[in-house]
Amino acid sequence: MIERAHAAQNKALIAEEHDRLLKLFLDHYTLNIPGKSRPYPGVIAALDRFQAAGYLMAVCTNKYEANSATLIGALGMSDYFAAICGQDTFAFRKPDPRHLTETIRLAGGDPSSAVMVGDSQTDIDTAKAAGIPVVAVDFGYTDRHVRE
Repeated sequence: MIERAHAAQNKALIAEEHDRLLKLFLDHYTLNIPGKSRPYPGVIAALDRFQAAGYLMAVCTNKYEANSATLIGALGMSDYFAAICGQDTFAFRKPDPRHLTETIRLAGGDPSSAVMVGDSQTDIDTAKAAGIPVVAVDFGYTDRHVRE
């Protein structure tokens, strides 16, 4: 995000400046969780149905794990997920398929019987690379929506 903002303004970004800006952003974000974040309409009802049907659910995100867990907790959604894995949980992240398969395993699931629900091309690419079926939703926070 920081890189894209600088690129959009045709500004060079040195490593030290990136690190400083990232720390500022993360400090602000962490202090303001959940901010304006809310579950999309229908998400809680869907999670309730999946949970009632006995499905095991996990979160595989390129956000930082601690911030993701804090956000999900602040939204009252922690009990739905057996694992919350972020970009810093493993030594790899999406679109590396291991991010998804290891998230599934950490949650106690089996990748051979899993389905990914995602909102971005990265999610689709990750699931396909892992050999896991993917359901794409056309809402969410992403640079490139699945309709593109």
